[in-house]
Amino acid sequence: MKLSSSFCRILVFFLLSVSAAAGLSGEDQGKKQPVSLPKTETLTIKPKDSDLQYQLHVALPDEAGTPGRTFPVIYLLDSDVHFGFVRSLVGSLHLSGDLEAVILVGIGYGEGSLATWSRNRDRDFLVAAQPGPTPGDSGNAARFLALLRSEIIPRIESGFPARKGDRTLLGMSAGAIFAAHVLVTSPDLFRRYVIVSPYLIAGQEKVIGEEIVAAKGRKDIEARVYTALGNPEQEVAGPNWNALFGNLVLRQYPRLALRKDVISGMSHFEIPFSAYLQGIKYVFGGRPAPLQAVAGNYPAMRGRYFFSLGGATILVTMESGKLLVHLGPSPVELVPTSRTRFAATGFPGMEFSFLPGENAQSRALILGQMGFDSAAWRMEEGK
Repeated sequence: MKLSSSFCRILVFFLLSVSAAAGLSGEDQGKKQPVSLPKTETLTIKPKDSDLQYQLHVALPDEAGTPGRTFPVIYLLDSDVHFGFVRSLVGSLHLSGDLEAVILVGIGYGEGSLATWSRNRDRDFLVAAQPGPTPGDSGNAARFLALLRSEIIPRIESGFPARKGDRTLLGMSAGAIFAAHVLVTSPDLFRRYVIVSPYLIAGQEKVIGEEIVAAKGRKDIEARVYTALGNPEQEVAGPNWNALFGNLVLRQYPRLALRKDVISGMSHFEIPFSAYLQGIKYVFGGRPAPLQAVAGNYPAMRGRYFFSLGGATILVTMESGKLLVHLGPSPVELVPTSRTRFAATGFPGMEFSFLPGENAQSRALILGQMGFDSAAWRMEEGK
């Protein structure tokens, strides 16, 4: 089948990485500008009756301006080091159709040395105090949980289009110890948990005891939980990690979905870059279905879409109850392969996914081919 020249350009851009000169003058190139992320803002939280201070980094989805629309919230611990990475991750997962639009809230401490950051984490995330020069410097997870419940979450749910009660908690290392503590003591506070590399040792195995005590009066936990260790971490962290999550599996809670992964070749500092990806996809239940792959939704998918990378357009039409994409002289039928994906007849490996927009119309499509994805945005009629 002969392809149109514009569509050929799209395929070329799948395989090439294009860079362009900025064209700045020497004077402009010498200027130093602060880096900021679009659609993000920073809030300061000062707990009552305390001299502590926290910074909340908030990233809103593009759809946040839609009147009346609300979004799940992902709360990320260790925002000072992981916010930028996770913000890009959730944006990419949404663009690919693997994640609905979400608000990302990073909980951090702001400027400070590595030593100060480490002490703050020990203070807020650990469940058992560690030896140190000042009492209260570590082991205050219960206090931080109270702060999260009474001040941080209400601040977000009152000031942003948050879907109340639809919360996810991400934590790794010390943050994972805290996330595990929340899961076993206050599981209803979050609907989903991603718990990466919790080292339940040196007193932090207290979480295992908390789970045993809580289980005596508990009939169910309604949550989706993903937890992971790197293979090199198993010798030290593996036994108690297996004990805690093994106990949760043995409880056979009807509404608890739990997945444990051991990730090969990942050190303690490398693992979040893999585990957060897998964890977010798992706890959100895989690819969402904002536009079902059924004939009743085909009208919402029709239209002309523009690929900003390459400058080409692609037309999707509906005829005789079939969804068609125009790749060349003759239209090609799009056949649903799941609730959200379509295969292009006659083009093995080519997939189309549609993302929702306002008024039930799709706002974009994702074209997948040869392992590459490219987004095309719906054009306004008449353009």
